[in-house]
Amino acid sequence: METDSYGGSHFLAMINTDNSCVFCSLTNDRIIDKSDTGLVIRDNYPVTPMHTLIIPKRHAETYFDLNADELSD
Repeated sequence: METDSYGGSHFLAMINTDNSCVFCSLTNDRIIDKSDTGLVIRDNYPVTPMHTLIIPKRHAETYFDLNADELSD
């Protein structure tokens, strides 16, 4: 199994270990791009062609709970 730069097989494992979060168990092959504060994946059930999700690494209940760094990244 491939490991990421954080030393784990799941990219978000070091960020949060909440087992109820589907994004915390993403494998590296699902990730298109990543930054210090977020990552980009293709939706498993796209509504349109190339439907893409931009997900913050930190758990936030709503978009409005994101901090300035997360919003600008």
